Amino acid sequence: PSTKSHDPIDALDFDPADLPRDEFVAWPIVERGYYGLVGAPGGVGKSIYLLQLAISIAAGRQRWGNIEIRETCPVLVINMDDSIDKQRKRLVAIMASMGITKADVGGRLHIREPMYSKLLGEGDEPTPFYKELDDNLRRIRPGLVILDPLVRFHLLDENQNTAMNQVAEAFIGLLRKHNCAGLIAHHPPKGHFVADDDMFRGATSLVTNA
Repeated sequence: PSTKSHDPIDALDFDPADLPRDEFVAWPIVERGYYGLVGAPGGVGKSIYLLQLAISIAAGRQRWGNIEIRETCPVLVINMDDSIDKQRKRLVAIMASMGITKADVGGRLHIREPMYSKLLGEGDEPTPFYKELDDNLRRIRPGLVILDPLVRFHLLDENQNTAMNQVAEAFIGLLRKHNCAGLIAHHPPKGHFVADDDMFRGATSLVTNA
């Protein structure tokens, strides 16, 4: 007899060999279909940290610090605080310090000019940027997309769980549609320097969705 999708099933009626593998681009923080948060006060180096990771993935480094790079693939970095020229100057310096060349990266690292960048407007309707990002991901097919910083990508109240859940779901929808991973740079509350679940400013739904 047929079984409806919402009916309970035997939890152990399967062959473990048939289970899909977790798709980590970089273990343990970059997994296709999910996003992670990178938090620190302004000026500490979140953007540099994320660029170092992006370069390592694009260049196919086996490790970066305590992170295992499992896949060499395109990376899209969307930094809305810095001009293209400033981003490129930073890339030159970081690559030199890491001993990575343009040939190593092989055209797999992509950046965008800062511009209107809201995933969602005052309501929950996709914006022109959302549609552009959808097209970018379709064309570039990155393993990782980085949004830096979160505050530049929405017009909603960061302290409202419902609002931040809409932002998280919009981003996760794109990640799963294009089978890529995401990282978001975010700030902690003022004066908070402890690495815990409260280190991210605003609603907890950002953390629970990650």
